[in-house]
Amino acid sequence: MSTVINLLHLLLLLWSVGWLKTFLAICLVLIGLLFLYCLLAAIFFPTHSTAHGDEHSELVRLCGNTKTANRLIKHIQSQHPKKSLKWCCDKALWDLQRDRRRGL
Repeated sequence: MSTVINLLHLLLLLWSVGWLKTFLAICLVLIGLLFLYCLLAAIFFPTHSTAHGDEHSELVRLCGNTKTANRLIKHIQSQHPKKSLKWCCDKALWDLQRDRRRGL
């Protein structure tokens, strides 16, 4: 119990000196920067699961690896720059299935 009282006295002393306010302000700024970093990372670097879901998983399964699937999608994106990422993934999947049916 005395430890809690001593801690409260210390916090009260720091508050009166102004150090606690500064410490809390720095903590809030750091939390805000961390939140901003996470938000920007989610916007500019989306994961494949959020970008095009099941189609991408199926494409990876058919290609054998993620690198090849991503290369196919990027190639289609370069040919059709105005199309969405989902559309490009669907087209890559459709093209791969078509070529497999033809035996290519």
